[in-house]
Amino acid sequence: MRQFIGILLISLLIGINQAQAITLISDKFESPWGMAFIDNNNLLISEKHGSIKQLNINTGKVIMLTQLPKVLGAGQGGLMDIQLAPDFEQSQQIYVTYVTSHPQTKQPATTLAKLQYTANNGKQKPSLTQLTPLYYSLADSDKSHHFGSRLAFDKQHIYMTVGDRGHRTSAQDLNQDSGKILRLNFDGSAAQNNPFFGETNKRAAVYSYGHRNQQGISFDKAGQLWTIEHGPRGGDELNLVHKGVNYGWPVISYGREYMSRLPVGTSHQAGMEQPVHYYVPSIAPSDLLISQQNQFYISALSGKQINKLTLDDNNQVINEQVLAKSLNQRIRSLAEDPDGNIYFVTDSGNLYKLTD
Repeated sequence: MRQFIGILLISLLIGINQAQAITLISDKFESPWGMAFIDNNNLLISEKHGSIKQLNINTGKVIMLTQLPKVLGAGQGGLMDIQLAPDFEQSQQIYVTYVTSHPQTKQPATTLAKLQYTANNGKQKPSLTQLTPLYYSLADSDKSHHFGSRLAFDKQHIYMTVGDRGHRTSAQDLNQDSGKILRLNFDGSAAQNNPFFGETNKRAAVYSYGHRNQQGISFDKAGQLWTIEHGPRGGDELNLVHKGVNYGWPVISYGREYMSRLPVGTSHQAGMEQPVHYYVPSIAPSDLLISQQNQFYISALSGKQINKLTLDDNNQVINEQVLAKSLNQRIRSLAEDPDGNIYFVTDSGNLYKLTD
């Protein structure tokens, strides 16, 4: 029997009254972080402490698939994103990002790895095996925050976000991976047409730089790459990402210092890209989903909401709605099933289906 625990009908006044149906699907998760649908019925969920579980949406049954070893869960670290390989139907491969000790520096590193998925064949339950680390990001930091990290794919590459690791200036240092978007081949090697590939004292994997802590990345229907990233006190940014472009952190920002409340840098500088949209005060964005209908959904932690954006053909925001505010929960991640239904998880361990 479908294990819907409850239905909440929430009305928000955003220009006009708009009814939302939010269905609580499951409350069986501990610090969920990422989600990926295998099919209409089965959802993979990563948990910060290193577990990956599979939920059957129809029955409510949860299966433990694996517990990743050597995951560093201090501070903002842990197991983060989980995504299907673009050729998942053939390869059955899953990609994840997590924090572990860098083999050379021994410092906490945002790491890319892949696993092999085995479906239920009637004799054994589904499983994830053959954990294979592919890329350890390089950052001169032992701090326990601003790891990123989300994944997006085109047909040839993996795009991986890495936060500035608490060292602001590293986002401008092309000899570090921190504060960057990385573009990798599916084996974890740097794409040879990356903007700084082969240059001395520049990381070959870097695709764009000057980012603070990007916890959302997604392609739109036109094939454009977008990220959402945390500002400090204000200045969360929605960015349209271009190869080799500098997005300015910490030289330019719309945020302020946490203690003094003074501006961080300035708002504009030549050679540094402006965000398409930004938030003051901060909503603490945690994920970005661009739906099959090309709607932008941004989940928020301190904001405890989902912001739904409509953009025009010139990539300008022409409408914004706030959803799920009345739940009063920190919203961590978003996912869309093959039929276009939107789901989200909260730090409280709850999975919801959104109909808006």
